[in-house]
Amino acid sequence: MSQKKIPFSGVGYAYSGAEIEIVADAMSSLDTLTQGKYQKGFEENFANYIGVPFSFATSSAATAIELAALLFDIKHGDEVVVPAHTYAASAYPFARHGAKMVWADIDENEFLVNLNTIKKLITAKTKVVVLVHLYGLPVDAKPIVEFCRERGIYVLEDCAQALGATVNGNMVGSMGDISVFSFQSHKNISTLGEGGMIAFSKATWAKVLPGLRHNGHKPFEVFPEMYWSPAMSDVDFDLLDVWPHNFCLGEIQCALGSHMLGKVNSINESRRLRYVKAISLFADNEKVQFQSLPLNKISAHHLLPFKFHSSRYKTGADEVFKKLISNFGIYPAKQYYPLYRYGLFAKSGNGEASVPVTDSFYDNMVSLPFHHWMSEEDFDYMLEAVSIVTTEVD
Repeated sequence: MSQKKIPFSGVGYAYSGAEIEIVADAMSSLDTLTQGKYQKGFEENFANYIGVPFSFATSSAATAIELAALLFDIKHGDEVVVPAHTYAASAYPFARHGAKMVWADIDENEFLVNLNTIKKLITAKTKVVVLVHLYGLPVDAKPIVEFCRERGIYVLEDCAQALGATVNGNMVGSMGDISVFSFQSHKNISTLGEGGMIAFSKATWAKVLPGLRHNGHKPFEVFPEMYWSPAMSDVDFDLLDVWPHNFCLGEIQCALGSHMLGKVNSINESRRLRYVKAISLFADNEKVQFQSLPLNKISAHHLLPFKFHSSRYKTGADEVFKKLISNFGIYPAKQYYPLYRYGLFAKSGNGEASVPVTDSFYDNMVSLPFHHWMSEEDFDYMLEAVSIVTTEVD
Protein backbone atom coordinates (compact mmCIF):
# COMPACT_ATOMS: atom_id res chain seq x y z
CA MET A 1 0.00 0.00 0.00
CA SER A 2 1.44 3.37 -1.02
CA GLN A 3 1.13 5.79 1.86
CA LYS A 4 -1.48 8.53 1.76
CA LYS A 5 -2.19 11.30 4.25
CA ILE A 6 -5.67 11.22 5.73
CA PRO A 7 -6.22 13.83 8.47
CA PHE A 8 -8.93 13.96 11.07
CA SER A 9 -10.51 16.89 9.28
CA GLY A 10 -12.09 19.84 11.04
CA VAL A 11 -14.47 20.25 8.09
CA GLY A 12 -17.29 17.72 8.07
CA TYR A 13 -18.83 18.75 4.76
CA ALA A 14 -17.22 20.47 1.77
CA TYR A 15 -19.51 23.15 0.31
CA SER A 16 -20.55 22.86 -3.32
CA GLY A 17 -21.04 25.65 -5.85
CA ALA A 18 -24.72 25.76 -4.90
CA GLU A 19 -23.90 26.64 -1.28
CA ILE A 20 -21.38 29.27 -2.34
CA GLU A 21 -23.97 30.82 -4.67
CA ILE A 22 -26.57 30.97 -1.88
CA VAL A 23 -24.12 32.79 0.38
CA ALA A 24 -23.16 35.22 -2.39
CA ASP A 25 -26.80 35.93 -3.26
CA ALA A 26 -27.71 36.57 0.36
CA MET A 27 -24.69 38.86 0.83
CA SER A 28 -25.66 40.96 -2.20
CA SER A 29 -29.40 41.23 -1.53
CA LEU A 30 -29.83 41.71 2.21
CA ASP A 31 -30.64 44.99 3.90
CA THR A 32 -29.62 43.57 7.28
CA LEU A 33 -27.07 40.91 8.23
CA THR A 34 -28.82 39.91 11.45
CA GLN A 35 -32.33 39.38 12.86
CA GLY A 36 -33.94 39.19 9.43
CA LYS A 37 -35.95 37.02 7.06
CA TYR A 38 -33.38 34.25 6.75
CA GLN A 39 -33.25 33.75 10.51
CA LYS A 40 -37.04 33.50 10.63
CA GLY A 41 -37.10 31.07 7.70
CA PHE A 42 -34.34 28.88 9.11
CA GLU A 43 -36.08 28.66 12.49
CA GLU A 44 -39.43 27.77 10.94
CA ASN A 45 -37.93 25.16 8.62
CA PHE A 46 -35.95 23.64 11.46
CA ALA A 47 -38.95 23.41 13.80
CA ASN A 48 -40.92 21.68 11.04
CA TYR A 49 -38.07 19.26 10.33
CA ILE A 50 -37.69 17.99 13.90
CA GLY A 51 -41.38 18.30 14.76
CA VAL A 52 -41.53 20.86 17.58
CA PRO A 53 -43.42 24.18 17.72
CA PHE A 54 -40.49 26.51 18.48
CA SER A 55 -36.86 26.77 17.47
CA PHE A 56 -34.42 29.66 17.76
CA ALA A 57 -31.08 30.03 15.98
CA THR A 58 -28.09 30.69 18.23
CA SER A 59 -24.39 31.35 17.81
CA SER A 60 -23.51 27.79 18.93
CA ALA A 61 -24.87 24.72 20.69
CA ALA A 62 -22.95 25.82 23.78
CA THR A 63 -24.82 29.13 23.91
CA ALA A 64 -28.06 27.22 23.31
CA ILE A 65 -27.29 25.16 26.42
CA GLU A 66 -26.55 28.38 28.29
CA LEU A 67 -30.04 29.60 27.36
CA ALA A 68 -31.49 26.25 28.44
CA ALA A 69 -29.85 26.67 31.85
CA LEU A 70 -31.63 30.03 32.17
CA LEU A 71 -35.00 28.58 31.15
CA PHE A 72 -34.53 25.70 33.60
CA ASP A 73 -33.74 28.28 36.32
CA ILE A 74 -30.56 26.50 37.41
CA LYS A 75 -29.41 27.62 40.86
CA HIS A 76 -26.50 26.87 43.16
CA GLY A 77 -26.97 23.43 44.71
CA ASP A 78 -29.07 21.96 41.89
CA GLU A 79 -27.79 18.67 40.50
CA VAL A 80 -27.49 18.00 36.78
CA VAL A 81 -26.88 14.47 35.54
CA VAL A 82 -24.55 14.52 32.52
CA PRO A 83 -22.71 11.76 30.65
CA ALA A 84 -19.07 11.61 31.66
CA HIS A 85 -18.37 10.76 28.02
CA THR A 86 -19.28 13.81 25.92
CA TYR A 87 -17.92 17.19 24.90
CA ALA A 88 -17.34 19.65 27.75
CA ALA A 89 -19.98 22.12 26.53
CA SER A 90 -22.70 19.60 27.42
CA ALA A 91 -21.94 20.36 31.09
CA TYR A 92 -20.17 23.63 31.84
CA PRO A 93 -23.10 26.01 31.15
CA PHE A 94 -24.90 24.36 34.08
CA ALA A 95 -21.81 24.46 36.27
CA ARG A 96 -21.49 28.18 35.54
CA HIS A 97 -24.80 28.67 37.36
CA GLY A 98 -23.64 26.73 40.41
CA ALA A 99 -25.05 23.30 39.64
CA LYS A 100 -23.27 20.16 40.77
CA MET A 101 -22.33 17.81 37.95
CA VAL A 102 -23.33 14.18 38.54
CA TRP A 103 -21.49 12.04 36.00
CA ALA A 104 -23.36 9.18 34.31
CA ASP A 105 -21.69 6.13 32.82
CA ILE A 106 -22.30 4.79 29.31
CA ASP A 107 -23.47 1.48 27.88
CA GLU A 108 -20.62 -0.73 26.69
CA ASN A 109 -22.21 -1.43 23.29
CA GLU A 110 -23.79 1.85 22.19
CA PHE A 111 -21.35 4.16 24.06
CA LEU A 112 -24.37 6.17 25.31
CA VAL A 113 -26.20 6.71 28.59
CA ASN A 114 -29.46 4.84 29.14
CA LEU A 115 -32.18 4.60 31.78
CA ASN A 116 -30.17 2.15 33.88
CA THR A 117 -27.08 4.37 34.02
CA ILE A 118 -29.23 7.45 34.74
CA LYS A 119 -31.82 6.43 37.31
CA LYS A 120 -29.39 5.31 40.02
CA LEU A 121 -27.98 8.86 40.11
CA ILE A 122 -31.27 10.66 40.73
CA THR A 123 -31.70 12.44 44.06
CA ALA A 124 -34.08 15.00 45.53
CA LYS A 125 -31.72 17.71 44.20
CA THR A 126 -31.72 16.55 40.57
CA LYS A 127 -32.97 19.40 38.37
CA VAL A 128 -31.95 18.30 34.87
CA VAL A 129 -30.84 15.15 33.05
CA VAL A 130 -28.74 15.71 29.92
CA LEU A 131 -29.02 13.11 27.17
CA VAL A 132 -26.26 13.28 24.55
CA HIS A 133 -26.95 11.60 21.22
CA LEU A 134 -23.25 10.94 20.65
CA TYR A 135 -21.41 10.07 17.43
CA GLY A 136 -24.76 10.41 15.63
CA LEU A 137 -26.49 7.56 17.49
CA PRO A 138 -29.61 8.52 19.49
CA VAL A 139 -30.16 7.68 23.14
CA ASP A 140 -33.36 5.75 23.86
CA ALA A 141 -34.84 8.92 25.28
CA LYS A 142 -38.53 8.22 25.84
CA PRO A 143 -38.18 5.90 28.89
CA ILE A 144 -35.80 8.41 30.48
CA VAL A 145 -38.14 11.31 29.74
CA GLU A 146 -41.09 9.44 31.28
CA PHE A 147 -39.01 8.53 34.34
CA CYS A 148 -37.92 12.17 34.79
CA ARG A 149 -41.33 13.73 34.26
CA GLU A 150 -42.80 11.57 37.01
CA ARG A 151 -40.26 13.21 39.31
CA GLY A 152 -40.46 16.79 38.02
CA ILE A 153 -37.01 16.64 36.41
CA TYR A 154 -36.22 18.42 33.14
CA VAL A 155 -34.58 16.58 30.22
CA LEU A 156 -32.21 18.30 27.82
CA GLU A 157 -31.46 16.52 24.55
CA ASP A 158 -27.99 17.40 23.30
CA CYS A 159 -28.36 16.67 19.58
CA ALA A 160 -25.17 18.44 18.49
CA GLN A 161 -23.94 15.36 16.61
CA ALA A 162 -27.22 13.73 15.65
CA LEU A 163 -29.40 15.96 13.46
CA GLY A 164 -31.74 13.67 11.53
CA ALA A 165 -31.32 10.62 13.77
CA THR A 166 -34.40 8.80 15.07
CA VAL A 167 -35.32 6.19 17.67
CA ASN A 168 -38.57 4.25 17.25
CA GLY A 169 -39.48 6.80 14.58
CA ASN A 170 -39.08 9.75 16.96
CA MET A 171 -36.75 12.49 15.74
CA VAL A 172 -33.98 13.49 18.13
CA GLY A 173 -34.85 16.83 19.66
CA SER A 174 -38.58 16.11 19.82
CA MET A 175 -38.68 14.06 23.03
CA GLY A 176 -37.16 16.10 25.87
CA ASP A 177 -38.10 19.45 27.37
CA ILE A 178 -35.42 21.35 25.44
CA SER A 179 -33.12 20.23 22.65
CA VAL A 180 -29.98 21.84 21.27
CA PHE A 181 -28.16 21.36 17.96
CA SER A 182 -24.79 22.35 16.52
CA PHE A 183 -23.73 23.57 13.09
CA GLN A 184 -20.05 23.84 14.00
CA SER A 185 -17.46 23.20 11.28
CA HIS A 186 -17.04 19.51 12.02
CA LYS A 187 -20.74 18.64 12.04
CA ASN A 188 -22.67 16.91 9.24
CA ILE A 189 -23.93 20.34 8.17
CA SER A 190 -22.37 23.64 9.16
CA THR A 191 -23.38 27.30 9.01
CA LEU A 192 -19.95 28.65 8.06
CA GLY A 193 -18.08 27.19 11.02
CA GLU A 194 -20.28 28.06 13.99
CA GLY A 195 -23.97 28.04 14.77
CA GLY A 196 -26.62 26.32 16.85
CA MET A 197 -30.32 25.91 17.52
CA ILE A 198 -32.47 25.56 20.62
CA ALA A 199 -35.91 23.96 20.31
CA PHE A 200 -38.85 23.20 22.61
CA SER A 201 -42.64 23.08 22.85
CA LYS A 202 -43.34 25.43 25.76
CA ALA A 203 -45.03 28.67 24.64
CA THR A 204 -44.01 30.63 27.75
CA TRP A 205 -40.36 29.91 26.99
CA ALA A 206 -40.86 30.99 23.37
CA LYS A 207 -42.09 34.36 24.62
CA VAL A 208 -38.95 35.13 26.65
CA LEU A 209 -36.27 33.41 24.57
CA PRO A 210 -35.83 36.14 21.89
CA GLY A 211 -34.92 38.73 24.51
CA LEU A 212 -32.64 36.36 26.41
CA ARG A 213 -30.84 35.64 23.14
CA HIS A 214 -30.69 39.22 21.88
CA ASN A 215 -29.73 41.72 24.58
CA GLY A 216 -33.17 41.94 26.19
CA HIS A 217 -34.53 43.84 23.17
CA LYS A 218 -38.25 44.32 22.75
CA PRO A 219 -40.38 47.07 21.23
CA PHE A 220 -41.81 50.00 23.15
CA GLU A 221 -45.58 49.79 22.86
CA VAL A 222 -46.57 53.28 23.91
CA PHE A 223 -46.46 55.10 20.55
CA PRO A 224 -46.24 52.45 17.80
CA GLU A 225 -46.77 55.04 15.04
CA MET A 226 -43.74 57.00 16.35
CA TYR A 227 -41.05 54.33 16.24
CA TRP A 228 -38.38 56.75 17.42
CA SER A 229 -40.18 57.72 20.64
CA PRO A 230 -38.94 57.12 23.24
CA ALA A 231 -36.30 54.93 21.43
CA MET A 232 -35.94 52.33 18.68
CA SER A 233 -36.48 49.53 21.21
CA ASP A 234 -36.77 48.82 24.90
CA VAL A 235 -34.32 46.74 26.93
CA ASP A 236 -35.78 44.88 29.89
CA PHE A 237 -35.70 41.64 31.84
CA ASP A 238 -37.50 38.73 30.17
CA LEU A 239 -37.02 36.65 33.32
CA LEU A 240 -36.80 38.56 36.58
CA ASP A 241 -33.17 39.31 37.48
CA VAL A 242 -31.87 37.15 34.62
CA TRP A 243 -29.52 39.22 32.47
CA PRO A 244 -29.71 38.69 28.70
CA HIS A 245 -26.97 37.71 26.26
CA ASN A 246 -26.14 38.25 22.61
CA PHE A 247 -26.17 34.73 21.18
CA CYS A 248 -27.54 35.54 17.72
CA LEU A 249 -26.75 33.85 14.40
CA GLY A 250 -26.22 36.03 11.32
CA GLU A 251 -28.44 36.17 8.24
CA ILE A 252 -25.83 34.69 5.88
CA GLN A 253 -25.41 31.69 8.18
CA CYS A 254 -29.17 31.25 8.46
CA ALA A 255 -29.58 31.40 4.66
CA LEU A 256 -27.00 28.65 4.30
CA GLY A 257 -28.51 26.69 7.19
CA SER A 258 -31.96 26.58 5.55
CA HIS A 259 -30.42 25.21 2.37
CA MET A 260 -28.25 22.64 4.16
CA LEU A 261 -31.26 21.43 6.17
CA GLY A 262 -32.66 20.05 2.93
CA LYS A 263 -29.53 17.93 2.45
CA VAL A 264 -29.33 16.38 5.93
CA ASN A 265 -31.03 13.10 5.04
CA SER A 266 -28.93 12.47 1.95
CA ILE A 267 -25.69 13.35 3.79
CA ASN A 268 -26.60 11.03 6.65
CA GLU A 269 -27.45 8.24 4.22
CA SER A 270 -24.05 8.45 2.52
CA ARG A 271 -22.41 8.30 5.94
CA ARG A 272 -24.56 5.27 6.82
CA LEU A 273 -23.33 3.38 3.77
CA ARG A 274 -19.75 3.89 4.88
CA TYR A 275 -20.58 2.76 8.40
CA VAL A 276 -22.13 -0.42 6.97
CA LYS A 277 -19.01 -1.03 4.89
CA ALA A 278 -16.80 -0.62 7.97
CA ILE A 279 -18.74 -2.90 10.31
CA SER A 280 -19.09 -5.52 7.58
CA LEU A 281 -15.35 -5.59 7.00
CA PHE A 282 -14.62 -5.98 10.71
CA ALA A 283 -17.48 -8.32 11.58
CA ASP A 284 -15.06 -11.15 12.41
CA ASN A 285 -12.39 -8.98 14.03
CA GLU A 286 -12.92 -9.39 17.78
CA LYS A 287 -10.40 -6.66 18.56
CA VAL A 288 -12.44 -3.94 16.85
CA GLN A 289 -15.79 -2.95 18.39
CA PHE A 290 -17.77 -0.27 16.59
CA GLN A 291 -20.78 1.49 18.10
CA SER A 292 -23.71 -0.93 17.85
CA LEU A 293 -26.82 0.22 16.00
CA PRO A 294 -30.11 -1.33 17.23
CA LEU A 295 -32.81 -1.93 14.62
CA ASN A 296 -35.12 0.67 16.20
CA LYS A 297 -32.59 3.48 15.71
CA ILE A 298 -31.42 5.51 12.73
CA SER A 299 -28.07 7.18 13.33
CA ALA A 300 -26.71 10.38 11.78
CA HIS A 301 -23.29 8.63 11.70
CA HIS A 302 -21.40 11.76 12.62
CA LEU A 303 -18.22 9.91 13.64
CA LEU A 304 -16.69 6.44 13.37
CA PRO A 305 -15.17 5.44 16.74
CA PHE A 306 -14.21 1.94 17.83
CA LYS A 307 -12.98 0.32 21.01
CA PHE A 308 -9.78 -1.68 20.59
CA HIS A 309 -9.80 -4.85 22.65
CA SER A 310 -6.16 -5.48 23.42
CA SER A 311 -4.23 -7.60 25.86
CA ARG A 312 -2.60 -4.33 26.92
CA TYR A 313 -4.95 -1.79 28.51
CA LYS A 314 -4.62 1.60 26.77
CA THR A 315 -1.15 0.93 25.32
CA GLY A 316 -2.67 -1.37 22.70
CA ALA A 317 -4.81 1.49 21.36
CA ASP A 318 -1.79 3.80 21.58
CA GLU A 319 0.09 1.37 19.34
CA VAL A 320 -2.77 1.44 16.83
CA PHE A 321 -2.48 5.23 16.71
CA LYS A 322 1.27 5.10 16.22
CA LYS A 323 1.15 2.54 13.40
CA LEU A 324 -1.72 4.22 11.55
CA ILE A 325 0.15 7.52 11.63
CA SER A 326 3.69 6.33 10.90
CA ASN A 327 2.97 3.46 8.50
CA PHE A 328 -0.10 4.71 6.65
CA GLY A 329 -0.40 8.49 7.15
CA ILE A 330 -3.80 8.16 8.84
CA TYR A 331 -4.44 10.50 11.79
CA PRO A 332 -7.26 9.30 14.09
CA ALA A 333 -8.60 11.22 17.09
CA LYS A 334 -9.12 10.37 20.77
CA GLN A 335 -12.62 11.32 21.99
CA TYR A 336 -13.94 12.29 24.51
CA TYR A 337 -11.76 12.79 27.58
CA PRO A 338 -13.96 11.82 30.56
CA LEU A 339 -15.21 15.15 31.81
CA TYR A 340 -14.49 14.55 35.49
CA ARG A 341 -10.77 14.28 34.63
CA TYR A 342 -10.57 17.81 33.21
CA GLY A 343 -9.08 20.51 35.42
CA LEU A 344 -12.10 22.71 34.66
CA PHE A 345 -14.39 20.28 36.46
CA ALA A 346 -11.98 18.82 39.00
CA LYS A 347 -11.02 22.29 40.28
CA SER A 348 -14.69 23.32 40.53
CA GLY A 349 -15.61 20.40 42.81
CA ASN A 350 -16.93 18.19 40.01
CA GLY A 351 -14.00 15.80 39.78
CA GLU A 352 -15.49 12.64 41.25
CA ALA A 353 -17.17 9.89 39.24
CA SER A 354 -17.76 6.16 39.17
CA VAL A 355 -17.91 5.47 35.44
CA PRO A 356 -15.91 2.31 34.69
CA VAL A 357 -17.39 1.74 31.23
CA THR A 358 -16.62 5.33 30.25
CA ASP A 359 -13.05 5.00 31.48
CA SER A 360 -12.50 1.69 29.71
CA PHE A 361 -13.96 2.94 26.44
CA TYR A 362 -12.04 6.21 26.36
CA ASP A 363 -8.72 4.65 27.35
CA ASN A 364 -8.98 2.08 24.53
CA MET A 365 -10.81 3.97 21.79
CA VAL A 366 -9.80 5.14 18.32
CA SER A 367 -11.93 7.58 16.31
CA LEU A 368 -11.23 7.30 12.59
CA PRO A 369 -11.36 10.20 10.12
CA PHE A 370 -14.93 10.28 8.82
CA HIS A 371 -15.43 13.59 7.02
CA HIS A 372 -18.11 13.48 4.33
CA TRP A 373 -15.80 14.71 1.57
CA MET A 374 -13.27 11.87 1.99
CA SER A 375 -12.98 10.00 -1.30
CA GLU A 376 -14.15 6.40 -1.51
CA GLU A 377 -10.61 5.42 -2.45
CA ASP A 378 -9.23 7.01 0.72
CA PHE A 379 -11.95 5.46 2.86
CA ASP A 380 -11.18 1.98 1.51
CA TYR A 381 -7.45 2.60 2.00
CA MET A 382 -8.10 3.60 5.63
CA LEU A 383 -10.19 0.51 6.38
CA GLU A 384 -7.54 -1.75 4.87
CA ALA A 385 -4.87 -0.02 6.97
CA VAL A 386 -6.92 -0.44 10.15
CA SER A 387 -7.40 -4.12 9.34
CA ILE A 388 -3.65 -4.61 8.95
CA VAL A 389 -2.72 -2.67 12.09
CA THR A 390 -5.32 -4.21 14.39
CA THR A 391 -4.22 -7.66 13.27
CA GLU A 392 -0.59 -6.86 14.08
CA VAL A 393 -1.19 -5.28 17.49
CA ASP A 394 -1.98 -7.61 20.38
